[in-house]
Amino acid sequence: MSGHRFAVQFGKVRVNTAISPEQRVLTSTSRISAFDSVLPFDVDNKGTILQAISTFFFNCTRDIVPNHFIGCLDAHSMLVKSGRVLPLEVIVRATLSGSLWRSYKNEGREAVQRLWGISLPEGLRQHERFAAPIVTFTTKAAFGHDEVVTPTEAARHVQDWLETQPTMAVAHLGTGGNLEAFANTLVDEVQQTAIKLFQRGQEVSKEAGLLLMDTKYEFALDGNNKLMLVDEIHTPDASRFVDLKQFEAGQIEHLSKEWLREIVQAENSNFERSAATEQERQMPFVLRPFWNYDSFKLKLANGLAHQYHALFERLFPQLTPWDIISPHLVPWPVDPSTMRTAENLQRLPSNVLVVGSGGRDYTIASFVERAAEVDVVYCWPGRDSWTGGKKASLGKISSDELVRFCKEKNIGWAVFGPEIPIAQGIAEKLRASGIPCLAPDLDGAMLESSKIHTKDVLKRSGCPTAESWTLGWNELKNLAANSNNSNSNSNSNKSQRSILDEYPYVLKYESLAAGKGVCLVFNPQERAEAIAHFEKNLPEWSRDLDGIAVDTYTR
Repeated sequence: MSGHRFAVQFGKVRVNTAISPEQRVLTSTSRISAFDSVLPFDVDNKGTILQAISTFFFNCTRDIVPNHFIGCLDAHSMLVKSGRVLPLEVIVRATLSGSLWRSYKNEGREAVQRLWGISLPEGLRQHERFAAPIVTFTTKAAFGHDEVVTPTEAARHVQDWLETQPTMAVAHLGTGGNLEAFANTLVDEVQQTAIKLFQRGQEVSKEAGLLLMDTKYEFALDGNNKLMLVDEIHTPDASRFVDLKQFEAGQIEHLSKEWLREIVQAENSNFERSAATEQERQMPFVLRPFWNYDSFKLKLANGLAHQYHALFERLFPQLTPWDIISPHLVPWPVDPSTMRTAENLQRLPSNVLVVGSGGRDYTIASFVERAAEVDVVYCWPGRDSWTGGKKASLGKISSDELVRFCKEKNIGWAVFGPEIPIAQGIAEKLRASGIPCLAPDLDGAMLESSKIHTKDVLKRSGCPTAESWTLGWNELKNLAANSNNSNSNSNSNKSQRSILDEYPYVLKYESLAAGKGVCLVFNPQERAEAIAHFEKNLPEWSRDLDGIAVDTYTR
């Protein structure tokens, strides 16, 4: 469709593309995520298996709650209705497992009551089955860990979210426009609906000789503010399935992503115990040394593919994923190749470089690491304290070493914060090596490197700019020290001495000064302090001049 615009959201394992205000395309990929990271390998046929399982359960639970499923577009893409997704993840649990078990074991039942809002008796064992399924909530974090909340806190969180929604969208809530009442009613409805969905999932699982231990649901409001199930349902990515007979015999045989979590968690624990420094323990998850072994990644990829295939065969004997998907095929409402091109253009690369070591550069790196499609944000030079999450600082390596590193690590994008590395030509070096850079070229860098040049450009372009005069360093000191000195090679018809006495004004160092070369002067004392500040820093600024690749008048 010519001129069509696509808004793309990249998740860890799915791509969510809005093709109109009413419809979206959800694409399941072969990627796998765990521990808040996309792991460095793919799982064969994973996207198609997940799509088939969701397709089946979306269609067999419509009597419980409407959902966003419209139809399948191909083996791994489905057409869905748009909605306003609630800022909660809803977990229904049949057993004391996962994060709830860890909280119960390590912090005690009182902490579980306080943090989770549920009451559990003393003396429960891991994976012990509850008398009836229970519901827990977490917030949907944009980056990092989701936060556990109680049902009361969940309702308050939903209310805060409702207050950010367009006025027309919440004008007719069915509760007299009372957001607090609507939020409480909505969370109650979510809990009851989630229990019913889980019971349906348990029925299907039991017929297959499986136990659905727990699962995650996400909900949205449709255009009429009615609850709607979205995202996925009862997939092995979002659920824990185990063999029922083995479970009843006291053994756990996982048929879900939990199999992988347990293996990787053991490797990670060994690494953290053996790490020599805190910085090593804080390194991005996908850079930890056990990922350097291809045999380890192949073991996980093949093992998880087997887990997912085995689960599908248990749930749907004699069927293939395509047998479930194909009856629900619908025509593409847009040209798929055009949509995929738009997705690729909006996708950030897996590995990104941020150049700098200041607060602005840290903010840039922190923003970039929030993108789900980004695996690692390397910072050069960065700081030791920055390492953590997805950030990894490289320290003081040379520009040539940096170029080699970027090529080895397949850096897909470099973002420059400070001006000096740009003026030194480092962005040009990276571009010459095929690495895209968010930074001006050397001609553009000169606008920042030389204030006199920038003034000239503005004047020639007819852009208003403040009146200014240029003084040499020794001339400035002499004029400031001797109020009677009128011998100057002024480029103004005013005496330079009178200029220095007409407060206030800005005194600027002509070239790059790492943000320190600008002083606002209101009186003679501040002028003296500014000159002393310049004199103290000139040696450092001069050294910076030696390495830059653009011309400045300071030379």
